[in-house]
Amino acid sequence: MLMRAAFYWWPIQPIGLLAIANWSADRMWLPFLLWWLTKVLLVRFASGKMMRQARFFFIVLILAESSMDVVATIVRACSGGTMAGF
Repeated sequence: MLMRAAFYWWPIQPIGLLAIANWSADRMWLPFLLWWLTKVLLVRFASGKMMRQARFFFIVLILAESSMDVVATIVRACSGGTMAGF
């Protein structure tokens, strides 16, 4: 975090390091990549107004992913763990 604060060009995000340490990092790399790519494209080619409008879309995506994980966990727990995780 110190390197990121000291050098604006530092490529490693602290939140990315936390995500890698998680057990589900192998399932989460594609959503992180897509989020990052979308953010970069919005910052580069869109205005601040477009970023504020896209914020709701990203919040909905986060809530949808989280709710699907909850549903899968509940189904897996009720079925004795026979449902494959996604």
